[in-house]
Amino acid sequence: ETWFRSTHTDHVQTIFSAVDSSTVNHYLKLELIEGGNLRWTHNPTAGVTGTQITTVNPYSGFDEWGNGNWHHVACVFNDLEMTMYVDGFIVGQAEANGYIEDQAEIIIGKSAPLDHSNYYYGRLDDFRIWSIPRAWEDLRKHIDITLSGEEIGLAAYWKFDEVEGDIIFDLTQNDNDGEICHIER
Repeated sequence: ETWFRSTHTDHVQTIFSAVDSSTVNHYLKLELIEGGNLRWTHNPTAGVTGTQITTVNPYSGFDEWGNGNWHHVACVFNDLEMTMYVDGFIVGQAEANGYIEDQAEIIIGKSAPLDHSNYYYGRLDDFRIWSIPRAWEDLRKHIDITLSGEEIGLAAYWKFDEVEGDIIFDLTQNDNDGEICHIER
């Protein structure tokens, strides 16, 4: 789950992907597609077509006052059921065609380490990865709350509050610190 804001609607932008680090094959991908709609893809086998959820409404672009709005997105996988929430509301559901059993590299803001395309143009905040499925009530309760990093099931938590340097710090004890490049602060 994360907060995002983007005003670009003319090309595909990858918010998040989980990939086989030696290839450009994806297990998971969350993208803003042309027109500003969100698309979540779940592939139990990297490189094989999986299940997708695409929102009906766009969540990127300008409002009537010329501002880009912040939105909260959460993708929950629970027992082969995929549920996408935006701003606390269910915007799509589907049944996945399998479980991801391989380890994957987490990439934020572009498609893959070896694929320099579909860069994300926008802002992100409070990016969280959970090892347990989140219930709707928990998502709504914690949507605007800064977490401690010690919550049960919280596998990674990047707040994006670093003002300098090349490291983005994981606030959990799992030490999933990352390297950042080409960002605007």
